[in-house]
Amino acid sequence: MTMSQDFELGFDSFDAAHHSHAAESNGIPDEYKTSSSVRNLCLIWPDGRKKFFNYAYLVSAEYAPADGLIQIAFTSATIMIKGIKLDMLYDKLLFHTPLKIVCQDERYNPVATDDYCVNEIIENRAP
Repeated sequence: MTMSQDFELGFDSFDAAHHSHAAESNGIPDEYKTSSSVRNLCLIWPDGRKKFFNYAYLVSAEYAPADGLIQIAFTSATIMIKGIKLDMLYDKLLFHTPLKIVCQDERYNPVATDDYCVNEIIENRAP
């Protein structure tokens, strides 16, 4: 029995746009569009502070819908994200697709939106 040389795994046909966040700022996408060997998650605070974490060090994440909270455990820190419609963000984190998460003041939340809004990012560093 021989294996076909034309066999493909189908990774190239994965529809990343189906899992994508539509908005872009400054030409930088909000999510990874293709597979890559290195993936980072950049957190951006309203004052312009930025910090990134490598997905390789993501240990776990927990979504608490009643509290509007996602808790993300990395090996070096625990990140708490508060906002609205975070179930969508949690699902994206599950597949390591967000490139950045931008925090905005609650007063700038759209009145009617189908997307999530992050209103607070709290970093607790591991001892």
